[in-house]
Amino acid sequence: MTKYSGSDDIDSVAWYKGNAGESAHKIKGKSANLGLYDLTGNVWEWCWDWQGTLTADTPSTGAASGTKRIRRGGSWQYGERECGVFVQTYNTPDTCAKDIGFRVCRSVVH
Repeated sequence: MTKYSGSDDIDSVAWYKGNAGESAHKIKGKSANLGLYDLTGNVWEWCWDWQGTLTADTPSTGAASGTKRIRRGGSWQYGERECGVFVQTYNTPDTCAKDIGFRVCRSVVH
């Protein structure tokens, strides 16, 4: 397991407070992890998960409901610590900020 998505070297995979120059950057500016770019840094990524207490009985999809959604990955406004793969934070779904985005995903149909 690496400290950041795809590497232990944050500068190779992420735009963060230490190298971003106070702004977000175009995608593919850093190395990919399994073909995906910007999983660490650049902008926080909204996730489908609700923030909630996790127990052994919680399904792998996370809490069934809540008032706040999870964000992961860190951003250009935050330091190395906030960009780690195990870091998550949360906000109400109506939160809007220049360092929060989302990734459009789709199931593969065979």
